[in-house]
Amino acid sequence: WSFRYSLRRPDTYGSCRGFGKRSRRVTTSPGRGVGCWKSTVSMTYAIATSAEVESGKKTEVRLGGTGRPVIGRLSGSPETERLLRNGGQSVQIELPWPKRPDYPQIPKAELDQLKVEMDKLKAEPEKAKAYYEAWQKSEVWQKYQADFKAYQQECAAIDRKIRKDQGNNYGGKIHENGSFRIEDVKSGERVLTVRVFDEDDRSNDVDFEYPITIPEIPGGRSDTPFDLGTIRVESR
Repeated sequence: WSFRYSLRRPDTYGSCRGFGKRSRRVTTSPGRGVGCWKSTVSMTYAIATSAEVESGKKTEVRLGGTGRPVIGRLSGSPETERLLRNGGQSVQIELPWPKRPDYPQIPKAELDQLKVEMDKLKAEPEKAKAYYEAWQKSEVWQKYQADFKAYQQECAAIDRKIRKDQGNNYGGKIHENGSFRIEDVKSGERVLTVRVFDEDDRSNDVDFEYPITIPEIPGGRSDTPFDLGTIRVESR
């Protein structure tokens, strides 16, 4: 096992602005990494938090010292338990993934009517163009444009939240008896995630998420572990 401090950019849906060129502001996720160097185990972060650093300025980042330990034990079928306990697998606690809004839609009846009228005008391109331009000024199209703009704004706000929160996760080792302990977990809605791959039989892969709620902590920190009890992990 290795323990080290690292500085990385959080993953996003697209490329980070400023990545690969001089940037005035960079969002990074500093953390203490815990890695087991086997092909089946990816790097996890014992503690990670987001930080925004402006060009030419310093930012203080506090790793740990808040929240509380979270403990528990993972169980499952004999095959799942074999994978969980094979060579120091990891478990993580992450923030729930935000739900995206529904994509705006034009009513089907309106689209069907537009298609009928455009088909009638196939032989008269100028009239078809004029009809379509007039349709784009209709209340139906204007409402769709407004709904789409609101959809884009809401998605952009969600993406900003993802970039801000993505580094706020916590990781720990799964011990041979299935128990785990994760330090410095802050209160709130979280998701316990376990992802383990079986190179010999991918049907045994474990991709498991378990929603949890960490109670409020008086004073912001506690040394008393919050016990999740025994959680049964199901294979994918």
